[in-house]
Amino acid sequence: MARYEELVALRLMDHAHLRERLCSLGSRLYRFSGTELRPAEITRWRTLRKELDDRHEARRQQYRFRKAPERYLQALTEQLLKLNLPT
Repeated sequence: MARYEELVALRLMDHAHLRERLCSLGSRLYRFSGTELRPAEITRWRTLRKELDDRHEARRQQYRFRKAPERYLQALTEQLLKLNLPT
């Protein structure tokens, strides 16, 4: 029982865990309206969104490479061969 209490105390002292729990609690208690979520600077928001999409695509490509490197490299080779390169 003492070990269980020690583990619970350690878990409660974990700041990342507490921050996660508090953030999820706050978002459930406070409902955001559409006007509050609307971006103030649309061009900055679009730039940020594009960067995020690029990062996600890079992560997907890394996952595909780790999952099946031969197939990934074969597809990449086929794409390069389809390009009309100047001679």
